[in-house]
Amino acid sequence: MFKFCRTILILASLLISYVNLYPQELLDSQGRDFWFTFLPNYHNNGIQASDSLYIFISSNKATSGKIEYRDYSGRVKTQNFQITNPADVYTFKVQYYNYELRGYNASGQFVSSSQTEKTALQYFNVSSD
Repeated sequence: MFKFCRTILILASLLISYVNLYPQELLDSQGRDFWFTFLPNYHNNGIQASDSLYIFISSNKATSGKIEYRDYSGRVKTQNFQITNPADVYTFKVQYYNYELRGYNASGQFVSSSQTEKTALQYFNVSSD
């Protein structure tokens, strides 16, 4: 039994030595077009005025673009942005209530208007030059 295990181990090590192992490429978040939504969160017992959603945009060179976003009822809005200094970060803020997906647990209250496993209207699309 020991000789069999040793033979398998030797064969496996020989097989591995013939495979070219390349390091994986590092992934980053650079790009020009992003689509996303905000998952349901717990919000101070549902007090709408106190919580917001934030989008932070940075660039390694001067750029401009737009944020297109759609709310729960399907209304689409657009916010243009411009970054002239790469050291600056553009911050976009919007109240969460109509833009965040609605979950089964709405800040401690269980609701039937959950968007769980349903197609949702809310989205954010950030595009830049």
